This record gives sequence, structure tokens and C-alpha cells, in this order.
Amino acid sequence: MEVSLKNESLVGGSNVTSTLLSACFDLSLNSSHLIDEWNHELMNELMTNRGCSCQDIVETNGLHNLFCAIRSLEHSWLVQVVYIILFGLIITMAIGGNSIVIWIVLAHKQMRTVTNYFLLNLALADASISLFNVCFNFVYILYYNWWFGDLYCYFSNLMGVAPTCASVFTLMSMSVDRYVAVMNPLRRRMSRHKTIATIVVIWIAAFLCALPMFLHSYTKKFFFENGNKRSVCYADNYPDGDAKTSAQFKIYNYFLLFITYILPLGVLSFTFIRMARVLWGGKTIGEHRQESQICAKRKVHKLCFIPFLYSSL
Repeated sequence: MEVSLKNESLVGGSNVTSTLLSACFDLSLNSSHLIDEWNHELMNELMTNRGCSCQDIVETNGLHNLFCAIRSLEHSWLVQVVYIILFGLIITMAIGGNSIVIWIVLAHKQMRTVTNYFLLNLALADASISLFNVCFNFVYILYYNWWFGDLYCYFSNLMGVAPTCASVFTLMSMSVDRYVAVMNPLRRRMSRHKTIATIVVIWIAAFLCALPMFLHSYTKKFFFENGNKRSVCYADNYPDGDAKTSAQFKIYNYFLLFITYILPLGVLSFTFIRMARVLWGGKTIGEHRQESQICAKRKVHKLCFIPFLYSSL
């Protein structure tokens, strides 16, 4: 039986030229292998009048985002309660605790030191990732549905990486600053203006590292057999494929692994080990002066005792 073509479709437009002798095949479905909008009339035609099952429709038309299930994925009420409690505590403590640190540094002039500026930036980075990324991903994990649109999908993925990079870069800057202070105590400390400039450079570098997450983000719709729709936010829309096949995606993830873990681990390990050796193996100024005085007294005692010993002989 030759397939009759319908004007109404689940996906707009079709460039397929071949005609298959299958009751479950429809040219409109095979245009992009994705369902963009649900069409109850066409699905009823395929499932009822043509006697096609959902699985037949998926396999025949090569659909990638139609799931043959009546209900979408849902957590049980107990799992939802546990998620709400755990994520609620994490988000509240992260935003609340870091906000207190920010307020203390900004509200008290005596707290505006070089080290505290770095702590302020660290708190800002940690609070921003909780506020702009974790909160929204918590809702997505809870309901398996991205409700926040395409634009915030881009922004959320960006804010999932940029504050992380900023936090790591800040830790490295703090360790280098402490390293210089310990190894060269007489050297002039970093000024506030240089500290602020360093923080600006940190955020510029962080957003540059996170830029691919923004550029390659997109949302994808998934449909279920009863017409229920779910949206998912991805960040793997690369020219050479998705997360499973893209070499660019893998290279970028290796880059993030190096820049946010391997490099900071190396820098912090080097600086802290060197500082520990100096602080634990060295002597304070007071200790050194005290030992010098003891040595001087011993020399004086010997100089005084030798003539007495010689004269007594």
C-alpha cells in the first residue's frame, strides 16, 4: 500500500524524496528525525487508522525524541522530599554563608585587605554558581523538565563553568600571593589596585573558558506516547557531533579538567609545600636572636675562663 501524504505534520517542512511502502511511514516525520510540535491528529491517524504502534512509528521514521511510554520519568514523593531537603540546605548555606562574607568585607573598611579581596571574590564566585546554576538545575533534576527557556539554558550552562573557573583561579592567586609573602617577606606587597585588576583578569579568563558552554547550548524537546512533552538543556551542539561523537566536545572537557583541576592542584601543591618547608624548618627572628645571644655569652665565658685556667696552672 502506498503511503498517503498529509499536509499537517509533527515537524515543519520535508525534503525527503523517497516513498516507503509502509503504513507507519510518514514523510513529514522523517524530515529531521525530531518531533518539533505534537500533532494529535496525525498520531491518531498512525496509531488508530493504520494500526501502528509507537515503536513502529519510531523505528520506521527514525525519530530520536519520541519515547514509547505513557508516562514520563518522575521521582517518587519520597525521593522528591529528600532532594528538596538536601538541595535546600546546600543552596541556603552556599548563598547565605557567602553573602555574609561579602557583607563583612564590603561593610568594614578595616577588612578591605589584599587577602580579604580575594576571599570576597571567592565568596562571590561560589554564591553566583549556587544562585544562577544550582537552583535551576535542582528544579530540572526534580521534575526532569527544563522550564526556563532557550536563553536561560545558555546562561545557566555558562554560569555552571565560569564561577567554577573564577573560584579556582582565585585560589591559585591567593596561594601565589602567600608564597611571595613567605619566601620574600621584605618584598612590597600587592596593592589594592593590583588586586582588583587581578580579580578583573580572573573573571575575564573564567568567562572565556566557559564561552564554549554558552555557544554550544540548546534545548531539545522529548515527547511521550500520550503527547506529554519534556524539555532538556544540553551543551554539546558541536559541528562534529554531540557528546558521544564530537572530538571538539572531548577536547574541551579535557581542557576544563586541566584548567580547573590539574593546573590548580600543581600550583597549590608547589606553593604550599615550599611554604611549609620554610615555616616548619626555619626559625623566627626572635629565636635566631636568642640563639645568637647564647652563643655570644658562651664565647665570652670561654674567653674569661681560659686566662684563669692558664694562670692557675
